[in-house]
Amino acid sequence: MCDFVREWDPGVDVIVPAPPSRDRPVQPLYQIADRVGQLFGCPVDRTSLRKTRITPEMKNVDYDPKRFELLRGAHSIEGDALRRRRVLLLDDLYRSGATLNAVASLLKEEGGVSAVFALALTRTRS
Repeated sequence: MCDFVREWDPGVDVIVPAPPSRDRPVQPLYQIADRVGQLFGCPVDRTSLRKTRITPEMKNVDYDPKRFELLRGAHSIEGDALRRRRVLLLDDLYRSGATLNAVASLLKEEGGVSAVFALALTRTRS
């Protein structure tokens, strides 16, 4: 992944991991985001993008319109630390793109970011 990001070089200012679907003592995506941030000398912001309510894991929701409905209002932006920044939105799984699309729209519309680049580590099987 790091080789890909290095070659892609989107010129981001900050890495924002997608909020996890469920609580775990250790969040693997946060560990990955922290390591990528270290390798690229790029800060990781885990606090500006928040989950406002519990949602099911999207990989377990088969109907695309249902995913979008479940994600509506499920996230918020805290503060203005991301305003005018170029964000690498990092997620561990990609199925339909519903989470990445919902969060990217929120970052642009409410977070005031100047650009969002999304990267998912793996695609789920369907």
